[in-house]
Amino acid sequence: MKQLKYVFAIGLGITMLTACNNSASEDFEEINEGATKKRLKTIVVSNQQNQTATSQFTYDSEKKLVGISGTDGTDATLINYNNDGSTIKVAQTSNPSQSLSIEELYKAPYNVYETGEVVEYDSNKNPSKVSFEEVVYDWDTDSYITEVYTAEMFYDNKPNLYFSTLEAAGIIDVLDGVDISFGVNPQASEIIKARKLLPLNNLIKVIYKNTDNAIIGTLTIDYTYDEDGYPIKGSGLAIGGEESISINVAYTYE
Repeated sequence: MKQLKYVFAIGLGITMLTACNNSASEDFEEINEGATKKRLKTIVVSNQQNQTATSQFTYDSEKKLVGISGTDGTDATLINYNNDGSTIKVAQTSNPSQSLSIEELYKAPYNVYETGEVVEYDSNKNPSKVSFEEVVYDWDTDSYITEVYTAEMFYDNKPNLYFSTLEAAGIIDVLDGVDISFGVNPQASEIIKARKLLPLNNLIKVIYKNTDNAIIGTLTIDYTYDEDGYPIKGSGLAIGGEESISINVAYTYE
C-alpha cells in the first residue's frame, strides 16, 4: 500500500466540497453543534521503528496561522505562511524535510485526495464512499493500466480535529467561496473537489476495494479524546497485502 506512513493525514488535506447549498462553516456548525473550536499546536508522530516526526503550528495575535515548523529525525524545516485576505503565500526555509512539507502532510494512503470523487455521503455529510484512480500492472498485457478503486470511510461523532487549523490558515474561507490565489489561480473544479471531500467528523476507518470489489487494504484509527471531544492521542494500523504499518500520534491544541 502506497504512502502508508501518512495514515493519519487523511483528514488533513485541502480536503473536498459537499453536494449541498451550505458553506463548509455552516455544515461544521450544524453537525458539531456547540463544539469548542481548537487549533492544533503540535503533532508528534512515531512509528514502530521508534522514528519520530514533530510538527508545530504558530499563530499570530489574531489567531491566524503564520508558520509550521517540523523535525523528522535530523532533518528540520520551517514553513512561513501568510494570508492577507486576498492571497495565501507559503515559503519554506531551513533544511527541507520531505515528510513535513505541506504537500506531504496532506497525503493519505493511495491517491484518494488527488483523483478521488465522492460517490456517497453519510448522514453527517461526511464523504463515506470515494472512487479514485490507481495505476496497476496488468499481467495479461504486460503493461500498466489505470483502474478505478473505492474507499469506504467511517467516522466517529467528534468534530474534525483539523477544521479550526484549516480555518486559521484561510482554507475554509477558500472553500466557503472567497476568491483567494495560491500563487496561481486555482481552477473552480479544484475548489469544488476540495469542498466535496471535506470531512466534518474524525475518520476512524477506511476499507479500500479494487474493481472486483475485493478488499485490498484497511486503515483503522483509535483516538483518546479530551473533555472537548478532541483527540490527544491516536493509534492507527494500515494493512495492505502483506504489508502493515502502525503509527502513534500525540496532539496538543491552543
